[in-house]
Amino acid sequence: MISKDLQYFIKENVIKNNNKSKYLETGFLEGQSAFEMLNLGFEKVVSIEIDENFIELGKKKFKSFIDSNKLEIVKGDSAEKIAQYFSDEFDVIFLDAHGTSERDLVGKSAPLEKEINFIVDKGLKDHQILIIDDYLKIKYYYLFAFNNFDWRFLANRKKIDNLIKKLNKKTYEIPYKGNCYLLVVGNNFSFKKNFFKNIFYKIYNTDFLLKYSFYLLKRILKYYLKK
Repeated sequence: MISKDLQYFIKENVIKNNNKSKYLETGFLEGQSAFEMLNLGFEKVVSIEIDENFIELGKKKFKSFIDSNKLEIVKGDSAEKIAQYFSDEFDVIFLDAHGTSERDLVGKSAPLEKEINFIVDKGLKDHQILIIDDYLKIKYYYLFAFNNFDWRFLANRKKIDNLIKKLNKKTYEIPYKGNCYLLVVGNNFSFKKNFFKNIFYKIYNTDFLLKYSFYLLKRILKYYLKK
């Protein structure tokens, strides 16, 4: 799901200026963000997903979009497939800092660092918008320690931030309920935050961080009590 204010920003800055705009995302899941972007007006949406179950559900749920060549669901590891699909033809690139619930795919969890590294090598053009989801959880990755196979702990914030700096673009943290996006844009764009909404979500997300700090303490105690 993509927040309403971010959808508005995309529509005003991309869709209205280009009726043949394209959108690339990693992590299809149940297809909500892909569906939102199709409704927003993108001519083409490409979504990379590793989980076969989500792909099969998506093929049934969005058959009309697939048949009309407006939606393409790509099966595979996004850390590898992004090299095949990323290009400057895509106006918006949405990277979901995702994991997997499948035990045999755990080794491919948290592919975000590899995805960004590829984009850094290729370069992000000024007309392109990069959105990184789950950035709040990446910032406070340590809250998810002692939790086996948790992508939130596997995501390396320091490396990710260093890679983002290499893009040499403007960045904005856009909060939403229990999380935030990191918006990366060139000089063609400027994002204006809603002051009151921004304050509201910062307060709400403080409560979120306190809750997960408590969960972390419980996991630490449980871990050491087992010893």
